[in-house]
Amino acid sequence: MKSLAKSLAWIALLTAIVWAATIVYWSRTHRAITQADVVLYLLALPVVVVLGFFMLRWAWRRSGEKVAAQASAASATAAAAGASEAANAAADERRWSARVLAQWVHTAAGDDAAAVWTAVRDSEVRPRPDAELLDDDGHPLFTTRLDDLDVDSPRAALAELPPPHNGTQPTEPSPRLLRSLSLLSPCADWLDTGLAVWADARANLPAAPALTVAMCLPPLDEAHDDDDTEPPQRALARAWLAPQLGALEVFDPRQHRLVVQTALSGADVLAWADLQLVQWQRDQRAGLLVLLVADSLIDEATAARLARQGLLMSGQQPKGATLGEAAVGLLLATPDWPAPSAHAAFELDHPPATLHRWAQRVRSKSADDAGRVGPEVARDTLGDALQASAVPSDAVQAAVCDTDLRPSRTTEWYGAMLQHIGHLDAAQDVAALGVALGDCGIAQAALCVALAAQRAATEQQAVVAATVSAPLARGAVVLQPAPAESPEAASSALPLAA
Repeated sequence: MKSLAKSLAWIALLTAIVWAATIVYWSRTHRAITQADVVLYLLALPVVVVLGFFMLRWAWRRSGEKVAAQASAASATAAAAGASEAANAAADERRWSARVLAQWVHTAAGDDAAAVWTAVRDSEVRPRPDAELLDDDGHPLFTTRLDDLDVDSPRAALAELPPPHNGTQPTEPSPRLLRSLSLLSPCADWLDTGLAVWADARANLPAAPALTVAMCLPPLDEAHDDDDTEPPQRALARAWLAPQLGALEVFDPRQHRLVVQTALSGADVLAWADLQLVQWQRDQRAGLLVLLVADSLIDEATAARLARQGLLMSGQQPKGATLGEAAVGLLLATPDWPAPSAHAAFELDHPPATLHRWAQRVRSKSADDAGRVGPEVARDTLGDALQASAVPSDAVQAAVCDTDLRPSRTTEWYGAMLQHIGHLDAAQDVAALGVALGDCGIAQAALCVALAAQRAATEQQAVVAATVSAPLARGAVVLQPAPAESPEAASSALPLAA
């Protein structure tokens, strides 16, 4: 209706202009008006002008629409090409890999990755009644406590810290933080070796490689909501680690990164490490990540919280979780990392292992909630990891997972295992860490990777590492023996993608 009214207005305006021009013309020329003049000038001429105007306007609009269509088509083509390039780049990145140069573990099953694998597989260690933690009925809780853990040393080191600059009272370290730091205390020699690896590579690469030391701990400051300041418990952890790094000549806080962070699950820790390694490869820069992860669930506050949630194994809940603790160190490098030089001042325990991209998914419903738990998320996550590695599922020869005896976790893990790597012998080829070591919190996923890397490198096998212990996050990764490289080949030019 609006368009019709606009067209009628144009017709009236053009007709009025023609008539006015005609009358003015007749008046100035003193023309003797005939009937033919009336028909020609007052009827035919306005019709011709109106038709001509509308034809010109239609042609103008058509040309504009054609230009717009061409521009839109070009834009769509460019967008499709860009989307295709982005998709191809993302697919290529999923095939990138990294190297596990060394690992360090500290658990109730031992301090050697191979020994831990054997102890877990052969059921040489199991949670046992704890001498200190009791349930509501006064019965001992089942834990894998490290009896010789020295919590006094980190407590004393933190007590010697200077008071805060803002005049507030010093923060008291939580029992969970103290035990986590105590678990990491024996890693000083291994940390020194990791920095020596960086120094040796620095002398053999044309440009200085990146170096990041990251310590990951469980959430310790749930009530802290100030984004401008570091949470107090995390600040204590940083203050404990920084002097130890400062005592090592290689680490320079002005050039190297020290990251202290918390994570809700072990899968989140490995996802962060994966992104760091990928970013170095995008930047076409060699990099070394020294990853330290520690957690302990063996303290009264954690036990009480799990008991209130009905998640702790006790007389009333025989299918709950048992409490564990562990610390893990992983020396992760980009795939272009050079082999140790002939005059290196260190010796690694085994050749490097190839670490493919970390795969992670999140359950829509917590595995601890009431109701049936299906293996779909864990199954899809394991499938993603196998696809990223391009390793055929039947080529996988071993697996390690943090599943325990909780029905929800066993359903997920063994359902995923039967779908993709069902040819493995569950008794001989699979290590179930949670059954032997209990729930070690966020350290479990890194512990799985450490054991898988050791087995992949020493046994020359493709090994799967997976985590299903957290309520929501599920993760998996494939490790293989790294291809043998000479120092010259290892320091060759990029690209880094493996």
